[in-house]
Amino acid sequence: HLGINSRTDVFELVIKNPKTGEYIPDNEQGRKIATTLAVALRKCLVEQLGVSTNEIQYSVRPTVIGDNQHALVLQLFDSVGGGAGFSTSAPFHISEILNGLVGKLDCRKQCDAFCPECLLESDSKHDTDKLDRMLA
Repeated sequence: HLGINSRTDVFELVIKNPKTGEYIPDNEQGRKIATTLAVALRKCLVEQLGVSTNEIQYSVRPTVIGDNQHALVLQLFDSVGGGAGFSTSAPFHISEILNGLVGKLDCRKQCDAFCPECLLESDSKHDTDKLDRMLA
């Protein structure tokens, strides 16, 4: 087995459905929603900062909130070990990022689920089974 332990900068975001007030559930549909949102969030942050997409990675992880409420957490983290401060700068741009996220999900090309215009990047192509802008 190979493994690595590395420290870097991380930004985490837990989102509630604005209509129901529920967190993103830890199930297949929830993972698809969370991954789509994480990719769009990352794309908006790199555009805001003017850095390359490969400077910031994305991930989704499960968590328990409160007494027993299961949810998915969106994560953005710097690619470079030790961190470069990109991901942790997200809170300073959160309004712009969230507004941009809505725009990414409302794809200008009006694709069915994802395309290079809205979500598809060199690394997100490995998660195409978890990308769906319409569902998110």
